[in-house]
Amino acid sequence: MTREVIDLTRPGERSLAEADPAGALARMDRVLRVGLGVAWLAAAGMGQPSLLGPPALVAGALAVLGVAALLDLAPRATALAGVVVSLAALPGGAALAGWLAVMAAAGVRAVLWLGPAREPLSRVRGLRRERARQGTAMELRRAHAAALPEAEQKAELTRAGDAFERAGRAGAELRALGVVMRGGRGALRYVAPLLERALPDGMRSALLQRLEAGHR
Repeated sequence: MTREVIDLTRPGERSLAEADPAGALARMDRVLRVGLGVAWLAAAGMGQPSLLGPPALVAGALAVLGVAALLDLAPRATALAGVVVSLAALPGGAALAGWLAVMAAAGVRAVLWLGPAREPLSRVRGLRRERARQGTAMELRRAHAAALPEAEQKAELTRAGDAFERAGRAGAELRALGVVMRGGRGALRYVAPLLERALPDGMRSALLQRLEAGHR
C-alpha cells in the first residue's frame, strides 16, 4: 500500500528545508552583536589593561564599538573594527582566556558581514529599519491627526494608513524570511503625542519626510 505524505504546512508557508537562511543568519548576528556590545562596554568600563595599545585609547575605542554594536550602526565597519580593536585590547594574565572568546566572536561576525552572508543580513536589516521607520511615521501622523480640526483629520489619517501598510509589507517580508517579529510600537504610542506637542511644524514635517523616504 502506498504511503501518503501529509503536508502539515499552512498554504503559502515553506518547509524548514526550503526556508531562507536569512532568518537564521540574522538571529546569529543579533546574538553576536549584543554579546559583543556588552563585552566591549564592560571591558571599557573596567579599564581593561591592554598589551598592544595605550589603555585610554583602547578603552575609548571599545566604548565606541560597544555602543555601535548595540545600536546596530554601520555593521560592516563595526565588524571589521571589532576584530582590530579586540586584538589591540588583548589583556594578559587570567583575563586572556575569556578575551579570546570575545575575539573569536568578533571574528565570526566579521566573516558574516564581509562574506557571502552580507547580502541576506543587509536585506533583513533594511527591512527591519523600513518597518521601524514606517511604524514611527504612522504613529506621528496619528498623533498629528488627533490635534487637527475634524475636517482635516481624514487626509492625515489616510497618510497614517499608507505608512501602516508599508510597515506591514516590510513585516510580511521579514516573516517570509523566518525573522521573528517583536512588538515595538507600544512605546511610540506614548512618545508620538509628546513629539507632536514638542516639535515645531516644520521640524515634524521634515522628520516625517525623512522617515517616509525610506519607502521602497
